[in-house]
Amino acid sequence: VHLTVRPHAVPMGEKIEAEGYIDQHGWSADGSNFIESNAAASGGKNVGWTAAGNWLKYRIDVAQAGTYDLELRVANGTGTTAPNALSLRDQSGATLATVSVPATGGWGNYQSVHVPVTLAAGEQTITVYCETGGFNLDYLRFTE
Repeated sequence: VHLTVRPHAVPMGEKIEAEGYIDQHGWSADGSNFIESNAAASGGKNVGWTAAGNWLKYRIDVAQAGTYDLELRVANGTGTTAPNALSLRDQSGATLATVSVPATGGWGNYQSVHVPVTLAAGEQTITVYCETGGFNLDYLRFTE
């Protein structure tokens, strides 16, 4: 599995592919047990096999402090909503937002979930933390 890990921070508004993390916990180091090929996913890949306690870290560059819309593109083929399935955390580990992942009708049927997030200005590391499992993550994006 080839991973495209971005060494630089992603500017606001740009799509952050789930597999473009800078660090992760809970899966194999080489990505072989969770980076999945999925034709329906943006870029042809998604993060799957999510489980409680897994996390992915990303570098972002926030031009101006403020409240942004966080779009998480997710799929859930379990047939039931995963309540409070994932959270976004800042560099200190504080939870900025928590979202539920709706049942989307299949592991390749993606829907966008939106939640407001207040961010400080500057380059920073954020963590997508799996509070539960049972969903695929395609990408995340922050917009004004």
